[in-house]
Amino acid sequence: MSRIKVYHWTAAVRIEHWWHVAAMTILVVTGFYIHSPFIAGGSETMAWMRFFHFVSMYVLIFGLIMRVYLAFNSMTAADWRELMPLPGNLAGIPDMLAYYLFLKDTHKKYERYNPLQGLTYFVMGLLILIMVCTGFAMHGGWLHSTFAWVNPMLGGEPVTRVVHFLGMWVLICLSAVHIYFVLRQDLLEKDRTLMSMVDGYRETGE
Repeated sequence: MSRIKVYHWTAAVRIEHWWHVAAMTILVVTGFYIHSPFIAGGSETMAWMRFFHFVSMYVLIFGLIMRVYLAFNSMTAADWRELMPLPGNLAGIPDMLAYYLFLKDTHKKYERYNPLQGLTYFVMGLLILIMVCTGFAMHGGWLHSTFAWVNPMLGGEPVTRVVHFLGMWVLICLSAVHIYFVLRQDLLEKDRTLMSMVDGYRETGE
């Protein structure tokens, strides 16, 4: 079977993806430090960690807004139907789970995202919104007053902190699953899944 390269991811989608990866990485590292300092330096180091934490959150928010815009308005990457938990998408999840768990050798082909990917990214988007709200609710100044409704809704700021911390772990786990799916697809199908997010091209059989 001959294989051809197909332009799969636009430059805007790829830039947003790596923008998202960088912001998430910095947020996780600084978040762990804020929760339990693991580098010597005292209050000055903590201040810098908090600064980078919130700058990265703004970067993540901007990236999410850009991705939502592309999903609905891009002429070449308007893929919101693949990302939303619509009945047709949810119906395909058992088939994909069986494939990823090595219970099936093949699965239905999809344009960009399979139903399990779409649901994962949708949940990650919702989690990011929860992290934004809980993070700003714990922040001082006008952000705290703007998001002050979050603390009483969750049962107080201590609970908000727990929700924020657990949300980070859920995002880490979902990211790990995403990496597994990408590497599995790349190694088994040899379709350049990993490199496609660098140059935009995947390989497909003909």
